[in-house]
Amino acid sequence: MKPRKCSLFKTQVEFLGRLVSRQGVQVLPESIKAVTEWPVLKSVRDVQRFIGLTNYHRAFIKHYSELAEPLFRILRNHEFQWGEEELHSFHSLKEALTTAPVLGIPTATDPFILDTDASDFAVGAELLQVQNGDEKVIGYGSFTLSKNQRKYCTIRKEFLAVVRFFPSVPTLPLR
Repeated sequence: MKPRKCSLFKTQVEFLGRLVSRQGVQVLPESIKAVTEWPVLKSVRDVQRFIGLTNYHRAFIKHYSELAEPLFRILRNHEFQWGEEELHSFHSLKEALTTAPVLGIPTATDPFILDTDASDFAVGAELLQVQNGDEKVIGYGSFTLSKNQRKYCTIRKEFLAVVRFFPSVPTLPLR
């Protein structure tokens, strides 16, 4: 390892586009500024760029798939049709990313909680850990449902979220 690539005795470091500190992991201020200043989308290419940025930070955004669905629809159809729903999606993602929480850093000894939620077309999960008596968000996950999965009852959708996200939970104590 090269000495110039080492960071010792720092209270926070930038790592893979994140700011890591004793408090946890957060989105870099430069990324938040870029999202804040992002102009309204005017083409499919603009949507691709914006989704690329927000998707990289999706672990910080609760219900990401549900919020981004109207923009993903533009990408699936390869046709730029901009209306109120797409504008709302754009602004909701900007708001979610600019107010993203500081994610906790998991510990090996504290219990985890996997909380799931389901809507008509997406499911989400929130991984929490009880640290010093407080629940800390470790990360969020979500995905859109297929046509067949959309027919599932709510309990089955939430179980699908558990099946999908449980493998990503560290093999540590669950509560």
